[in-house]
Amino acid sequence: MTSPESCIEVSDSGFGSAPELTPCLTPCPTRSLTPVSRRTTPAPGDEHYERTLWRHFPGWAFSERARETRCWAWQFGYDIQKGDERRWICRACIRKNAPNPRHFEADGIHNAYNHLFNDHGVPAPPGLTKGSAEKKFRHVKLKANITHTTVREKIVAAFEQHKQTAIDVLRKAPGLIHMSFDGWRSGNRHALYGICCFYRDENNKPCKLTLGLPEISAKHTGPNIAAEILDVIESYQIQHKIGYFTLDNVKNNDTAMEIIGAELGFVGSRRRGRCFGHTLNLSAKAILFGHDADAFERRISGAEPLTEAEHLIWRKKGPVGKLHNLVVAIHRSDLLTGMLRSIQQEAFAKSSDPKLNAGKPLDVILDNDTGWL
Repeated sequence: MTSPESCIEVSDSGFGSAPELTPCLTPCPTRSLTPVSRRTTPAPGDEHYERTLWRHFPGWAFSERARETRCWAWQFGYDIQKGDERRWICRACIRKNAPNPRHFEADGIHNAYNHLFNDHGVPAPPGLTKGSAEKKFRHVKLKANITHTTVREKIVAAFEQHKQTAIDVLRKAPGLIHMSFDGWRSGNRHALYGICCFYRDENNKPCKLTLGLPEISAKHTGPNIAAEILDVIESYQIQHKIGYFTLDNVKNNDTAMEIIGAELGFVGSRRRGRCFGHTLNLSAKAILFGHDADAFERRISGAEPLTEAEHLIWRKKGPVGKLHNLVVAIHRSDLLTGMLRSIQQEAFAKSSDPKLNAGKPLDVILDNDTGWL
């Protein structure tokens, strides 16, 4: 009794698209669980591809030997032999006229599973052996379909696992461990505090490590900040190794350092350094925006579109404010962005400098508040 055996038909669904693999109904002996002896002949209408096959494998012929039909990859390939050597040739590669059609020795036919899955999207039939690539794909696909609760649990578990490694590293650090922390509000309105430490490892190499990113939902007072910092320090077991702190110049940091110092046994004000970047930022803002720059920033912060009132606020700041308005206008307009690029390209084309000729247009960058951690 005979039944149709699935052979591979390749049809292009469009330029640049993956080939579509469909079975063709070719009368063949019924697939069995024991080897069958027959000559491997091409399917009807397959003569067109034989010339391609033999061009790549001159001197070979279709196999006359018993074939292990339990291996499903054979139905997607040519079974050829040359002397005592027998190989599987990918039928899809031949029909696509691939410059280097994939082929494997008969004893390594399982390698064809990965090729069929990776390059042609052919999975193993249900219940039959899968290649390692398909197994990995199915495993990842299964693991990807997890709930948000599971995602959080996995992230927390991974953090705790790596945290122990960090504890061991800090414990072995030969000198003091210095710290820095600062707070900011995320785009989704979480008040976060980044806490970092700086130390030298066993090889005397300078290192930096982020210890935590706690959310301070209460008001950012000195006592509340100090409580979070002390919790993180204690969780890493480095209370006895704390050195100096580099912080910005806000008043609540003074109070926080007094509490931290009292808890850890030192005078907080003597262990606190000032962030030069923050000092430089304050100086630059005073030069650009004049008196009470922080009040000016509070007036224009938090709004995405530049309203007419905000436009006027910036305009009152003179050349810097006008430049800000111009940058915002260009950034939000495709037309103005295109004009800016065209002006640059025209200047590049007119220049006699080869470096400028090869230049690429630049876009404007919006100004922003800078974090100093």
